[in-house]
This record gives sequence, C-alpha cells and structure tokens, in this order.
Amino acid sequence: MFDYSSLTLVLTGTADPQPTAPSNPASVQNTNTSQQQLHPTTQGSGQTQSSGSPFGMPIFLIIMLVLMYFLMFRGPQKEKKRREALLSALKKGDKVLTVGGMIGTIIELNENEVILRLDDNTNARGRFTRMAVQQVIEPRANGEKTEVPDKAQ
Repeated sequence: MFDYSSLTLVLTGTADPQPTAPSNPASVQNTNTSQQQLHPTTQGSGQTQSSGSPFGMPIFLIIMLVLMYFLMFRGPQKEKKRREALLSALKKGDKVLTVGGMIGTIIELNENEVILRLDDNTNARGRFTRMAVQQVIEPRANGEKTEVPDKAQ
C-alpha cells in the first residue's frame, strides 16, 4: 500500500500535519526508502547537491526574450518600412487599390493626398489620403504618358 504522506511532502514541501500511522510495520521501512528515492539530491548530512548548470535557466530566459522580440516587434517594423516605401514610391499613372476596396489610377499627388480617377467613362474622381492606398496594382511604365481626359470638351 502506498503512503501518501511522502507524496504530500514532495509536492508541497511540508509534511502532512497529521500523518497516518501505517497499518503494518513493513510499510514503515518502505516509506523511509521511498523518501530517500524521491530526494536523491539530499545527502545524509543535510546538504543538497546541485542537479544542473547554474547558467541553464538564465540562458533559457534570454533565448525566450530574443524569440519574443522577433515575434512581437520585428515583424511589424518590417511591415511598416515596406508600407512607407510603397507610399513614397507612388507616382502619377499608377493603378492602386485603396483600403476601402476602390481601384483607381493616380492623376494627382501631393504630400498627404492622392486624387484617383475611379472610372474612365464618366471621369469620376476621388480624393484620398496617401495612407488609404493599400497596394499598387499596376505601376506605370517609365516612358508611358498618362493622359487625363477632360469632360468639358
């Protein structure tokens, strides 16, 4: 029969306040040997032996912090740099998609806004902030001229 008082000692670090007496004397000897087997680092003089490297836990903690940095901070930083490069490279004639889902061709640019031609047939235009541009669908070719048809002809 297993004596649960030794298990309580191992799990909580304290002895059971009211230990139960074993039913037979043979289990007393088994209890003493099981406590010695559960605590192999304890020597007879009461000194404890070190079971691992003292540098193991700090190294593990440093590795976890570096991993957390790359997962939480490095990804958004790269995405932010990519987005800034996209917005700074906008030019007249680029066909873009806005965050609202509108597709248009850039006809005017300034520092904070872009004006898009949304429909070629009706010459519908829309004014958006640069931050509203989600992606460039078709960049304008370098030598290609972009003509903006005027409706007042």
